[in-house]
Amino acid sequence: MASFGRHWWVATGAVGGFSAGAAVSVLLLRQQPDQTATAAAAEAAAPASPEQLISSERPSLGDARKPALPRTSLYEGAVRASRELVSLTKEEMGIPGVCVAVNVNGKTVWTEGFGYSDVENGVPCTPKTVMRIASISKSLTMAALAKLWESGLVDLDQTVQHYVPKFPKKTFQGEPVDITTRLLVSHLAGIRHWKGGEEKNPSAEEPVTPEFYMNTRFKTVEEALSIFENDELLHKPGTKYLYSSPAWTLVSAIMEKGAQVSYRQLMINMCNQLGLTHTKMDENEWLVPNRARYYSRNKNGKLVNSPCVDNSCKWAGGGFQSTVGDLVKFGDAMLYCYQGGPGGYLKRETIEALWTISPHTVQEPKALAPTSGYGLGWVVTPPLSKCGGVEPQAFSVNHTGGAVGASSILLIVPQEPTGQEIPTGVTVAITVNMQAIGLTRLARDIAAQFWAARCKGL
Repeated sequence: MASFGRHWWVATGAVGGFSAGAAVSVLLLRQQPDQTATAAAAEAAAPASPEQLISSERPSLGDARKPALPRTSLYEGAVRASRELVSLTKEEMGIPGVCVAVNVNGKTVWTEGFGYSDVENGVPCTPKTVMRIASISKSLTMAALAKLWESGLVDLDQTVQHYVPKFPKKTFQGEPVDITTRLLVSHLAGIRHWKGGEEKNPSAEEPVTPEFYMNTRFKTVEEALSIFENDELLHKPGTKYLYSSPAWTLVSAIMEKGAQVSYRQLMINMCNQLGLTHTKMDENEWLVPNRARYYSRNKNGKLVNSPCVDNSCKWAGGGFQSTVGDLVKFGDAMLYCYQGGPGGYLKRETIEALWTISPHTVQEPKALAPTSGYGLGWVVTPPLSKCGGVEPQAFSVNHTGGAVGASSILLIVPQEPTGQEIPTGVTVAITVNMQAIGLTRLARDIAAQFWAARCKGL
């Protein structure tokens, strides 16, 4: 197996060294009395080789050595524990590559890559690895839409035909019904999700390719409406939660008409304003430095390349790519607005509206998952006290993502600000280049580790 460089960064520059088989890149910011940020790390554990990952057997941690950490670091214990959590998840799920970033109170305290972004060529994951973020694209789109809402260019409670007259008027059980933008962004419009599902990798023998794996190029967002615009609603708008990524294509068309600017340009403007330099539409033909390869497993459990897809059918609902660093930066920008920071991208009352559970969206909790509902472009977990044997849960917001060959999560756990320090709380981003991987529990456990370390160090 080839040897790969291990890289870490400090405030004064870059240091590089070589360790046989190392495929980990880490940034650890250490707090000291003079508040200077330093970084230190020893050799990383050797990951599973590309040959191991390609086999049907899951890679083993073996007797891999753990990197040393500076004992004076406030977050030393949190980083150790989180590395172990990530490594166990990676092994258990057979994930080729994982990227993680954690911000505490607006500062990056840990970011690291595990495994491979490209198995065939032995390219390691680093904090700079670019991956598909899937449905986190909804939260990005919601921020840009909320800006138009604040400016009066889009009314969330207007019917969609006010902005997109070509979209057919809908009926349910023979009665005319209205769909508004608010219902679209809270998954209450009754519009279906992808036909054919998301879990199965299509084979050449299948007569029909599921929409999730569509490789058709749509020149405009309005053209992409043809996928579902003539389909019947599955329930009466405003009465039942039904998750729908296609509905967000209609959201992007509404944004274009309201602003008289293309959806692409609206998103470029927002990303530029927030400093999201690695967050872009996932265009196949573009040359993207550090872009990962994407994987799934076939029916025999063997690692395979994911099929090529064209995301022009779902830019707003799941078509962006980013780095974990950009994602935590975006999360902190939203947290800053939520806590009333001056000059924020959105007003405090706007982000409060986005992070308020919409009626009829609270879902029964799954195993190990908290009770949550859906706000406007965000999953919202309300605070619950310990009662009847149920553990208490803190208020948080998140969005997960499931794309062809990739999974992701962005989690924000606000904390009560003390003094002038905002944003206050923990933001966690995780991306992996493997399809259908649940990351919510991992993100929550990592967030808990870092906030506990923060509180212990006060």
